[in-house]
Amino acid sequence: MAEVDGQVVGVVRLEEHEQFFFLTSLGVLPEHEKKGVASALLHFVLQERAKPVYLYTIIPDFFRRFGFQETAPVTGLPAKKIYGCDRCYPGQCVVMVKR
Repeated sequence: MAEVDGQVVGVVRLEEHEQFFFLTSLGVLPEHEKKGVASALLHFVLQERAKPVYLYTIIPDFFRRFGFQETAPVTGLPAKKIYGCDRCYPGQCVVMVKR
């Protein structure tokens, strides 16, 4: 969680699985976008991860800056429908991994 003056302005959630981590969410309040909050949260959760980190996203360019690469889904990834990704932008949503 990221706070500014006691107000939560961003959140990130990393879920651990047996063979990998899965980034379930990363969000920042609109008025705090483009101020480095998402980058700071992402740097924090990626520190010293011994297993790959996977995610679903419609903004792959953002995640490429942190070393993520597009990949095919792997066995065991949570279903997109759990996160509403199947209704979001299904034609734009990609799977990414940082090893």
